[in-house]
This record gives sequence, structure tokens and C-alpha cells, in this order.
Amino acid sequence: MLQKLVTWFVLVGACTAMLPQLYSVLPKFEYKYSFKGPYLVNSKGQIPFWTHGGNAIASEDQVRVCPSIRSRKGWVWANEIYTGGNWMVDVSLRVTGRLRNGADGLAIWFTEAKGNEGPLFGNIESFKGIGVILDSFDNDGLNDNPKILVVLSNGSLHYEHQSDGLSQATGSCLRDFRNRPHPVKLRITYLRGTLEVWIHEGLSDIEDDYELCVTIPAVTGIPSAGYFGVSAATGGLSDDHDVLKFITHSLILYENRVEEELKKQQDTVNMEQMTKKYSEMSSEFEKKVDEAEKTEGKGHDGEGKGHGREWERDVERDQNVRIIAETQMRITREIQTLTAKLDQYISSGHPNPQAPGQNLEPLSGDVIQIKTLANTIQQQLSELRTIIDHLVRTGSDITSQQPLHEVKALVQQNGNSLQTMEVILKAIAQRQFLNDPTVACLSPYYFFVAIVIQAAVIIGYHLYQHRQERAAKKFF
Repeated sequence: MLQKLVTWFVLVGACTAMLPQLYSVLPKFEYKYSFKGPYLVNSKGQIPFWTHGGNAIASEDQVRVCPSIRSRKGWVWANEIYTGGNWMVDVSLRVTGRLRNGADGLAIWFTEAKGNEGPLFGNIESFKGIGVILDSFDNDGLNDNPKILVVLSNGSLHYEHQSDGLSQATGSCLRDFRNRPHPVKLRITYLRGTLEVWIHEGLSDIEDDYELCVTIPAVTGIPSAGYFGVSAATGGLSDDHDVLKFITHSLILYENRVEEELKKQQDTVNMEQMTKKYSEMSSEFEKKVDEAEKTEGKGHDGEGKGHGREWERDVERDQNVRIIAETQMRITREIQTLTAKLDQYISSGHPNPQAPGQNLEPLSGDVIQIKTLANTIQQQLSELRTIIDHLVRTGSDITSQQPLHEVKALVQQNGNSLQTMEVILKAIAQRQFLNDPTVACLSPYYFFVAIVIQAAVIIGYHLYQHRQERAAKKFF
């Protein structure tokens, strides 16, 4: 009874310790939706994975979205749509002007479609998504500017500039972001339907000196996938609107990671169970060998010795078959890993993110063909595992005509598939080398193919060894 109580308390304690982790969040940096200095632009003056236009000027360490010239507009938008669901954006910016008052302001966007140049702080009014607006000019004369507003729109919004969008803002806070001694920082998070805006007013160089500006729970109408962007505009008055960095993180819920870990643990357990199964079968077989040697060695010494040698070869055969089974199981797991990575590789749509200008269609087709070959090899390995498992369970002769023919056919099919995969991989490597001659490291695909080929050779060698040993029995 006492032992049961102790066990119960231990389990409760372990579950309690895991509860905070089950609801924690892991940030993942998304480089395709981010930019920062230094070396913010490439040799062509472009921002990698982003497009800027209007009066925006991109330099080595910042993007001047709109300069301090009257009646100007500028913008910068990410090229690719974000589909990760939950996200966090950190924006470091400066809004500076020579006069006491400035105009018009800057806005940070997450919208269903890329914006175009328009009257809403450099963007169109008919956007669908989220807009976090830093409004500098006091149009309604209420002395409530500069301020930060959060505007949510389903595409039918007509912004009221004369009232500074007061009735259309879902949330707002009064914060002076102009002419600060340090860069102003905004942290915008969207997690599980809740939108939060945090601000670092730039009054100190303390990195995490944030305070909450707006919290909007149960946000509705937000697109599940959208584009990140920044726009700015000036009017009768003008400011410089500079963005020093725009850093995006996808927020991965911990429970999703728990499911992945449990799946990996289950695969490991299955592998261990299979290994244990073959070990037990081998031990049982060795016991039978010992019993047979003792029984037949009593009255027939010479014959018993001959049978003893035969049983020893059978034991060795069984051990080799077990090694083959374990080896092909590991190959199967590696093939499954390759297939999963190829699925992720194809869905990303960018085989080489370092070379965004290259033609991706031939490479994607080759990857799909490699994935098909991997699935074929995986199916053939599964059939091979079934044959070997049957041989071990029934104690059949591995050199008998039907099993040997089936094993030979499967090994030959795997060899043909691997040769085809090797030809495709050589073509891919050659194209990647032509696109980037500085690449001199070993391709992961070549490394994996080498492993699979070596494993196939080992299986073929063991099969040949078994056949030779069985054929040699006629001399005893």
C-alpha cells in the first residue's frame, strides 16, 4: 500500500512539472520575412526576400521608408506569404524631424494580399488584415498625437483621416515615438487569436524595456496566411521614417512538439522491441542446439559431431539473418526520414534559399522523382523484411529456391532504384555547382545514398555467404 502511494505521488509530481511546458511557446526565426543591417541590401541594391518601392530608399543599415519631403509615400513588402499561423514581429525604427510637429506617420501591416501605394499611410484603404499605425499628426485637434493605433479590417474599411481613425481603431495608446534618443522598438505578437502590441519608447538603451500598449483578445477576421509589410507617408509636414530592422519569428506551440517527440520515442520503442524479439528467438534457438547436441552426442559420437557442426552453422545463419533484419530496419527508418524531409523540401518551394534567382522548377521535379524512388525502396525493404521475418519464424532454408529468388529480385530492384537516384543527384549537384561554384562540401544526398548502397551491399553479401555455407554442408 505504501509503495502504491509513493508511486501515485511521483506520477502526480511528474505530471504537474510537465503542465507549464505543455503550454509554452518556442519561437523560430523566419529569415525570409526579416531584414536588418548591416549589409541589409545586396550588390543590386535590393533587400533579399523583400521588395521596396515608392519613395523608399534601402541602404546598408536601414530602410528609409519615406524621406522628410512633403507629400511622399514609400513601402517595403515581403515577397512570400507567411502561413505559420502564430507569429511575433520585432521592429526597430526611428521617426525624426526638425520641427515640433511631424506628419503623417508609419504603419506595420499583416494583410491577406500585398499592399499597393495608397492614401492610408502609404497603403491602400481596402486591406484585409492587421494594421499597426504610428500616427504623428493631430488632425482632429484633440492633442492626442503622436499615438499608436491598431486597425482591423475585412477589406471594406474607409479610414477617417480627419478624426485620426478614432472610431475605427480596435485599440490605441498615446506614446511619443518622434525624435527619441534611441531607436523605438515595437513587438507585435499574434498567438491563439490574441493580438498584443508592446513598445520600447527609446528613452534608454535597456534591451527589454518594453511596456504593453494594446491587447486585443479573441481577434476575428484575421487571415490565416498573409504578407508582412511597412509603409509610410508625409503630408504638409514631413519626417524621416526609418526602419532599422524587421525580425519575424513563428511561434510554435509546445504541444505540437510534444507530439513529434512522442512519435520519435514510439519509433525507437518499436525498433527496440524488434531487436529484442530477434534476440529472444536466437537465444531459444541456441538452447535447442545445446539440447540436440547433448541428446545425439550420447550414442553417436561421430554423427553427433557432424550434427553439431551443422547446428553451429544454423546458429550462425540465424544470427546473420537477425543482423540483416536489423540493418534493413535502420535503412527503412532513414528512408522514412528522407521522405519526410523531401515533403518539407517540396512544400517550401525553394530548394536553395541562398540563390533566389535560380530556376526552381527542374530541381523541384527531380526532388519529386527522388521522393518517388525513396517510397519504392521503402516498399521493397518492407517486403524484404516480411520474407526474412518469415524465414526466422519458420526456420526455413534461406537458400531454398523461392525465398532466395524473391530476395534476389528485391535486392536487384533496390540496386536499380539507387542507380537511378544517383544519376538524378549527380545532375542536381552539377546544376547547384554551376549556380554556386564556391560550393565544395559533400551533398547530404550523396552521403545518404552512400549509406543506403553500403547497406544493400552488406545484405547481398550476407545472402551470398548463407548460400555458400549451406552449399558446403554436403561435404560433412
